[in-house]
Amino acid sequence: LLQARGIPGLIFAPQPQAGTHLDFPTGPFSCVAIGQSLTEPHLHRVGANYHQLTRLAFLHLAELGYERIGVVAHELSAHRTLYAQEALAHTLVAHGAAGGIPPFSLHYERLEKKDIRLFNEWWDRHRPDAVLSIDGSWRAVGECLRPRGILCPQHYGLLYLSRPEDGAPDIAWIDQNDEQIGREAVELVSMLINRGEHGLPRVPIQFLLEGQVRPGSSLPRRGEPNRSLIKLLD
Repeated sequence: LLQARGIPGLIFAPQPQAGTHLDFPTGPFSCVAIGQSLTEPHLHRVGANYHQLTRLAFLHLAELGYERIGVVAHELSAHRTLYAQEALAHTLVAHGAAGGIPPFSLHYERLEKKDIRLFNEWWDRHRPDAVLSIDGSWRAVGECLRPRGILCPQHYGLLYLSRPEDGAPDIAWIDQNDEQIGREAVELVSMLINRGEHGLPRVPIQFLLEGQVRPGSSLPRRGEPNRSLIKLLD
């Protein structure tokens, strides 16, 4: 159908599940994937630089004076972002930095009693003063802590590693430049079409875009900059 309509190029949108495999005949088309969620076919791709975004997030928290930073993520989200946040968090734990707090992984979008219990045990053990949240995990954090009278931003700061959905509170977040990623994907597929390149690439290339911090009331200044963490991240 696509060939019959004279469509020479395709852009694969981010998939709902990380590690997605699609049985799709790419041979006749110039193809580009957005993000990391599509594993097969292995195509050229454009996406966010999750390692840069994570380092930027920790640096911003350190500059605002946060000392004990906890990463909270849904398991599927962590897979989709190549475990960049968990990797840096574990590195900081090894150095005894940022409070040495191991990341907490939620395995379900809908919280169950076991998840709430495990999260509260993690919280009580490590007492973070800031949370770096991936995808919708910021809602889960609030659901667990509000009944205990632990509130954001009074008791902890919150930084979200994505654009908040419409209607969300005034959350500080990292802008992954989604619109620019889309434009770059169009540019890349156009270039492939002009070059006559189609099918699976022999050497897939990736264009990774950096992000910027967008402030919000969920992340007030806590104190003087955490210079030891800034030095470690520089």
